[in-house]
Amino acid sequence: MCKNPVDVLAENLITFLPVMIKKIIKFDTAPIKMPPLNQLMVLGLLQEEGSSSISELCKNLTISRPQMTIVIDKLVDLDLVYRVHNESDRRTININVTEKGKKYCLEISEMVKENLKSKLMNLSQEDLSILLRSIDVAKNIFKKLE
Repeated sequence: MCKNPVDVLAENLITFLPVMIKKIIKFDTAPIKMPPLNQLMVLGLLQEEGSSSISELCKNLTISRPQMTIVIDKLVDLDLVYRVHNESDRRTININVTEKGKKYCLEISEMVKENLKSKLMNLSQEDLSILLRSIDVAKNIFKKLE
């Protein structure tokens, strides 16, 4: 029986994403300790978006509020983020990246980029060209998915 292409694509994307993340973030040796993926995602989003409420973080990263509280507590303990009451609504607490957190994000980003570059150097020119074109096409298609 022939499967619907949308079903096949959904199944492939579900299995592809964990493999991609593992290949990009996994390190044989790392000069700094890599935080868990959920902490990395929170830091990355805050670095990109700026100040964000816990509810917005939960929604954007599809992490439950209790789990997000644990993640934020750990990042606060590491002095990578801090909490601040929203001035327009004191019930809302915003999360911001500290200067240490910004430096840490930059270090992680550079380390991931260097690690990935060393892995990509093992590919042929043809594979590199195909991968580059494929990523460009995928990015353009994913921009249409809103």
